Amino acid sequence: MYGITDVELDVLESNYESSSFNFWQLCLGIFIGFLVPLLTVQLSNRICAIFVAIVVASGLLALSFGIKWIRERAKAKQHIKQIKERPRSN
Repeated sequence: MYGITDVELDVLESNYESSSFNFWQLCLGIFIGFLVPLLTVQLSNRICAIFVAIVVASGLLALSFGIKWIRERAKAKQHIKQIKERPRSN
């Protein structure tokens, strides 16, 4: 059995409950949902400009949330690795 402190448990819990992954999925869905019509349908200039703005904004948000989620996940894996490297307590 591995010993774990309250602080380490809180860090793992906060990474597990991270909303970055959920926001990444949401922004990626919006990005794809507006990119497909933008590339396939003839739109008026005004509507096209709105779609481009939404695609750019959602793409940048998806990128930032994705990077944040990957970093949080790596941090959690590092904490788990440190816990597993400790001597086991009986």
